[in-house]
Amino acid sequence: MALGGSVTVSPLDLAQVLNSGHVSGTVSLQGGGSASGVTVSVPGTSYIATSDASGHYSLNLPTGSYTLQASAAGYTPASTTVTVTLGGNVTASLLSLSAVMGVSPSITSVSPGPVLRGNVLTISGINFGAAQGSSEVRIGGVEAAQYLAWSDTQIQVRTAATTPLGNVNVTVGTAGLQSAPATLRVVTPAVHSISAGQSFSLAVRDSGTVIAWGARGSVPAGLTNVVAVAAGGDQTLALKSDGSVVAWGRDDAHQTDVPTGLMNVVAVAAGGNHSLALKSDGTVAAWGRDDVHQTDVPAGLTNVVAIAAGLRHNLALRSDGTVVAWGDDPDHQTDVPAGLTNVVAVAAGIHHSMALRSDGTVVAWGDLEIVPAGLTNVVAVAAGGDHSLALRSDGTVVAWGFDQTDVPAGLSVLLP
Repeated sequence: MALGGSVTVSPLDLAQVLNSGHVSGTVSLQGGGSASGVTVSVPGTSYIATSDASGHYSLNLPTGSYTLQASAAGYTPASTTVTVTLGGNVTASLLSLSAVMGVSPSITSVSPGPVLRGNVLTISGINFGAAQGSSEVRIGGVEAAQYLAWSDTQIQVRTAATTPLGNVNVTVGTAGLQSAPATLRVVTPAVHSISAGQSFSLAVRDSGTVIAWGARGSVPAGLTNVVAVAAGGDQTLALKSDGSVVAWGRDDAHQTDVPTGLMNVVAVAAGGNHSLALKSDGTVAAWGRDDVHQTDVPAGLTNVVAIAAGLRHNLALRSDGTVVAWGDDPDHQTDVPAGLTNVVAVAAGIHHSMALRSDGTVVAWGDLEIVPAGLTNVVAVAAGGDHSLALRSDGTVVAWGFDQTDVPAGLSVLLP
């Protein structure tokens, strides 16, 4: 405005200036978050103010009564009423905004499927929250044993050793809300920290080293980072954390000649004079004696999640719960029963085979095909030379066969 000039005020603006009062107040957010940038308005009008870093706001309003509404993303709007008088200064009541009730988390996929007990599971979806906080993942009703990563769209957890076998529900619970369940198949671990061979035994220490005792009690110098072992007739396999395999012992049939370039192994098994490895892509590698085709992996065998090696035959558990067998068959140990499904674990003896089903029952074939009547609630199976073992959910052990079946009185096994 030039010196001596004049200001022209529109009739509307002039009326507002002459008939207004001043309103001020404070907003706060539930949880004590910064209240800066909260919008305070009179709904349906152009009267709008924005709070500062301290949550304070102010605006001029014509005389009259109004409803003030405060709003911010992620919070439920709060409102209060004020009466404005000509030239008056009104301090409005505190506008406290509550956090919006969370949206239920939603699972879009889980992988891998199936998952081995104790292995890592990746859950993808939305509305998981930026951090875990008090949220949790349950697999078959059992909370995950370890949380490895958590974001709003992806979670990585390690399944518990006690996770139920078979088809189970996976759920994500956040802020009192729970996702719809996703279905996952859980099978028994295909790796072992202890193993018994023909005349020797092995164990993996927490440090990743191996101790052996018996007729073949030697271990290669410098062997470390071992996560699983398998003992065969006279050979030993060690699976390392990097997915490679080390083998030692008798090599008359090249059973310890690990194939060049064999990597990404997740499980190993040792037979009488042959060896097996399960790769992360669900395929199987075999080497060693092949006089009865025990190392001739069936063409097209994929989606394998567990393996077992007998004296001269093998079993592979596929992700769909079916079993494939090959190798020696004088006692029909490779004749998988027709219609056998829902299998979650396999075991192979000298001349017989076993399968644990998701309902806790056991199926056997070969020279030990008879299973004790009424045997239920089984969570693990093992096959010996001429006997079989079943671990039940109550921690008791059932044994049957031609020898080694006298279970010690009062034996109760502590489940993992």
